[in-house]
Amino acid sequence: VIIARPGDQTATAVHTPLACMAFSVMLMWGAAPPGEPWPPISRALYFITYLGTGMAFLRFTTLFPRPISDKAGRSILPYLPGALLILATGFMHLESLLNGSVAEYHRFRGVFDLYHIALVVYVAAGIRNLAVAFGATSAPDQRKQLQWVLWGVTIGPAPFLLLVVVPE
Repeated sequence: VIIARPGDQTATAVHTPLACMAFSVMLMWGAAPPGEPWPPISRALYFITYLGTGMAFLRFTTLFPRPISDKAGRSILPYLPGALLILATGFMHLESLLNGSVAEYHRFRGVFDLYHIALVVYVAAGIRNLAVAFGATSAPDQRKQLQWVLWGVTIGPAPFLLLVVVPE
């Protein structure tokens, strides 16, 4: 999409959540042996890309099929809570890895639950934006594009959410 439409802000906005989702899947949990340098690095990247998927998706929906407002996509305010949760989650996870403390790990899990709630909020807000755009447009080509995106968002992540996130 980026190659086909260089310089198009919406093309970049659709690419970002897809890339974030791909990276978060590649960086999923695994063993974290003490003293190994890769687990803390991969987990930090995981926390960024996993919640980054929801944040980037919300940004995409403020631009597609047309910007919600003149300021759409420019404000950092909606993304500030997510950025803070990424930092808090990463810090607490690193602390629990370095200390090897069960209490620290439980503290991390509490923040990680908030992190998942934020992810759901970002994705739900994005789906809401798409649904509002769908209801507001009468152009057949835009309605088909929005239907395609809505179906993709609904069907694509559903197995991941139902088989990974909810059981966790």
